[in-house]
Amino acid sequence: LQSDMDMAQNPKQSKIIDWGGNPYYKGKEYLAPLYRAVSERKQVQMTYTPFGGESRTFVTNPVYLKQYNNRWFVVALLEKDGFVFVNAFDRIDNLVVLDTDMPRNITFDAEEYFDPIVGVSRPMDGEIEEIEIQLAPETYPYVKTKPIHHSQKNYDDECKVKIRVIRNRELENILTQYNDGYEY
Repeated sequence: LQSDMDMAQNPKQSKIIDWGGNPYYKGKEYLAPLYRAVSERKQVQMTYTPFGGESRTFVTNPVYLKQYNNRWFVVALLEKDGFVFVNAFDRIDNLVVLDTDMPRNITFDAEEYFDPIVGVSRPMDGEIEEIEIQLAPETYPYVKTKPIHHSQKNYDDECKVKIRVIRNRELENILTQYNDGYEY
């Protein structure tokens, strides 16, 4: 987007904005074929190796692509039970977009799925809860101006925030960034 904007305005203009991202990210070659599979509702055969786990090859139904924390994920559903898998691109070892159409009954509501969480991991048995986070005065402004979750309510006088989420590892990782600067 930026390069298109720059070139349209002035082809000799140097870059003036950086959207972030990670150009060295393993797995970025899967973005185009997965985008095609999701948009055309095609099944994929994927070989996937979770960190510390065994490699598996399976056929699945990719329904959504999401970037979180400079990492791309594909959300895929199993046909038989609708179980949701969220697979990071960097752990995909092989991907083939099949000519097979996804079954018509495969649907996914990304807003409903991701709304109550931070990041991409949604524990199967997780329930939404209100979490109160007490922050150190020097940490509070950073969390206030870059909310942890869209449900965040700020309490300036107390250097505290409240969020309504399902606890997951991404939330824990964010909170540990503040070291001893929080309690909940």
